Amino acid sequence: MGQEWKIIGASVQGTIHKRSGVPCQDAHAYKILSDSTIIIVVADGAGSADQSAEGASCAVKHGLSSIEQHLRPLLKSNDPSKSQSISEEVCRSIMNEAFNDAHQAILELARSKKISPRDLASTLIAAFTFENCLVSAQIGDGAAVAQSIDGHFFATIQPQRGEYANETNFLSAENPLDYLEVNVSQQPIKSLVVMTDGVTRLAIHLGQNKPHAGFFRPLVGFLTQVENTKKGCKELKNFLNSNRVRTHTYHDRTLVVAVSPVKAGS
Repeated sequence: MGQEWKIIGASVQGTIHKRSGVPCQDAHAYKILSDSTIIIVVADGAGSADQSAEGASCAVKHGLSSIEQHLRPLLKSNDPSKSQSISEEVCRSIMNEAFNDAHQAILELARSKKISPRDLASTLIAAFTFENCLVSAQIGDGAAVAQSIDGHFFATIQPQRGEYANETNFLSAENPLDYLEVNVSQQPIKSLVVMTDGVTRLAIHLGQNKPHAGFFRPLVGFLTQVENTKKGCKELKNFLNSNRVRTHTYHDRTLVVAVSPVKAGS
């Protein structure tokens, strides 16, 4: 295996939750499967749901596991050049199954706890790379931003909004796949950043769904220089807890940042 991706991630408690003693309701997970394949999954529990933190953790766990189970058979770890190709149809199918698996896990958790699935309400964002393919999917708000080989940052999915202000879609809905949006981009990327809505207001021009390059470029530059990703995660957490971030948002905040070994012109 050649040079791998580098990934760091952090979730922190929002100011309003800290004051009221409510735990952070965000969750995230990620995994490097090969030098060309990564998975990132992020969830944001609904503030109005009693046990949404557990719902977000459940969604992230089962979403990542489902995607990994579908991608592993396609990889040839001993010879990456012989990895199977992957079509847009397959990419979309993988995401559909992953989100359905996460939804079913939420329903099963609700049954075991004898509560309503609404008590576990959570959004879900997932993204994976495979060779030169980037796939991202979403139910709810939050965002995923990629950086092309020429350095341009672009949003791969758009935060979903509900009928009313501050309303969005949740994985616990009766038919959540009706709201699932999947984007498949056939191009190599230099970096990928996935976040919950507590960060989007700082990082995305929501009216135009355009990333603020001034927010993302330092993050990517930082990770490029990081040698110890464990320390990098700690620094990312400190950044999310810093005054310059907290003064602009009172929500829980999650960022997962990934840097690719792909170089410009390769």
